[in-house]
Amino acid sequence: MATLNASTYQELQGDGSVQLFVFTPLTTTNADTAPIEWTQSADRCVQLNGTWGVGGTVVIEGSNNGTVWITLNTAQGTAASFTADALKQIVEVPRYARARVTGGDGTTSITASFVLRRANTLRT
Repeated sequence: MATLNASTYQELQGDGSVQLFVFTPLTTTNADTAPIEWTQSADRCVQLNGTWGVGGTVVIEGSNNGTVWITLNTAQGTAASFTADALKQIVEVPRYARARVTGGDGTTSITASFVLRRANTLRT
């Protein structure tokens, strides 16, 4: 399986306070996104949308070492595991985070968009 690099990266406010990472298409062969370092992020929001296919599932995972990955949780207190289009806040702040396809078929094609807001803007 291949790791998918961000197809889009933007600083949305022009001061480094809000970042957007877009990964597309997540499929059963492009199954995981390149890790995002997000320890400076006070707020973390992920949007998943696209064609889910039969059994399509995407999880949002975190890791402090880049090797062992654990499914994170949403602000609602549930595992960040999705089978349909969703927009959710993520609670934990591990060193790295990624989206990963854990189920689906040949039609599965998902876009994962991460918006990260820093607690303090960068001074330039």
